[in-house]
Amino acid sequence: MLSVSPVFSTPGGVVKIISSNYWGPCQECLKTKSKPVMEQPSCRTEVVLLACGSFNPITNMHLRLFELARDYLHETGRYTVIKGIISPVGDGYKKKGLIEAEHRLAMVKMATESSDWVTLSSWESQQEEWVETAKVLRYHYENLENLSNNEKKNATHHKKAKKRKIEEKNEASLEAKGAYR
Repeated sequence: MLSVSPVFSTPGGVVKIISSNYWGPCQECLKTKSKPVMEQPSCRTEVVLLACGSFNPITNMHLRLFELARDYLHETGRYTVIKGIISPVGDGYKKKGLIEAEHRLAMVKMATESSDWVTLSSWESQQEEWVETAKVLRYHYENLENLSNNEKKNATHHKKAKKRKIEEKNEASLEAKGAYR
């Protein structure tokens, strides 16, 4: 289950945080007494940073905003930033001097191509009319929740398949040794 924290402010601007719910410390972390529980990497809340705006054009400070937010959250010992999303507004925003969305998307794509964690989302800019930030947050929240659920299903399926293969291998081994005669 994911939760949405409204905003995180840095000196350079505002980034929205989309995070997974914190289910409490794992048993391993409770047993480990060398570090406070929240400093254990497995007990940190995973977060996704989302920045909405015109990005007309995107600048180094827009990208630096993500770095500052990630560094700050990491230093708290409570969070692990797993992704950053830049979501430019669409042409329906009708801001004076707004470059066409396709060009702003191309600029953001080039600006983020060397990043392994900050990505472009074109969904908002492809909408016919301007989309409120809350709706953009909801869209990304639901996408992340679906991805998370699919990953859990795949992991469960993989574990079952692996267990079944081990059981089949054990049965074959017993048959070869004559245990079923």
